[in-house]
Amino acid sequence: MANSPTSGVLVRTNALDPGAEPPRDSYVNLVFDPNDGRLLAMLAGEDMNVFRTGLPAGLGARYMASNGATTLAMLGSGRQAPGQAAAIRHALPDLRQIRVFSPTPAHRARFADEMAARLGIMASAVDSAREAIEDADVVDVCTSATEPVFETTWVRPGALVITVSAGVLPSDLVTGSRVVVAASREIGSDSPREPYTSLIKAGAWGPDSIVADFAEVLQGAAVRQSSDDTVIFEMHGMSAWDVALNRWAYDSALARGVGTAFHLS
Repeated sequence: MANSPTSGVLVRTNALDPGAEPPRDSYVNLVFDPNDGRLLAMLAGEDMNVFRTGLPAGLGARYMASNGATTLAMLGSGRQAPGQAAAIRHALPDLRQIRVFSPTPAHRARFADEMAARLGIMASAVDSAREAIEDADVVDVCTSATEPVFETTWVRPGALVITVSAGVLPSDLVTGSRVVVAASREIGSDSPREPYTSLIKAGAWGPDSIVADFAEVLQGAAVRQSSDDTVIFEMHGMSAWDVALNRWAYDSALARGVGTAFHLS
């Protein structure tokens, strides 16, 4: 559940059986009025949830990728990956190539084919994380892994690394990069997330090491000190985005006459 004083309250429901393929219509979002708590809308949540996670990745790329970025490395080809790739493609007009790696060859090949057709740019499945990452301008880590999935030396100076996954970044990449957080500056302390939690315990990093939160970036805060600075965008704790996006979808549907009115009594 998440709330916003202007957009309302959102409840996301996921009726999932761990280890099983998600059933049809298993993601449902409920939007409530911020003033009186009325149920305003019931939205099919599957695409909306993917879009919500992809949207800040695209905005992050627009504001923090190096000028003229042409190559995107995707680590992961699961449910969230298409939304990430589409948003980043939309944000970066010079993007020409996507390289994707995930552990299952058939999955990454299917993802590459789908993205090439959908986004109109070259997309290729590669055989290792290193092959995807080396020389890439943007690295998007969208994987279910819980430990580091690449090495810091593979990331080119000046790259933007976006991650929605916890525990997947090498510790030395974090300590050597400019870190921007999507929301709370208490990452790793108030809300445990690796490798930040371990780095804080070791005295090697702290919340004061964060360059900016994303709101500050959108307001014009400088992220890089030089073109060779590697930037990490940690996309954690973004529940407010859910509320705003689903309220936008509800308002847009009303304006366009889309959807079916119903009452619970």
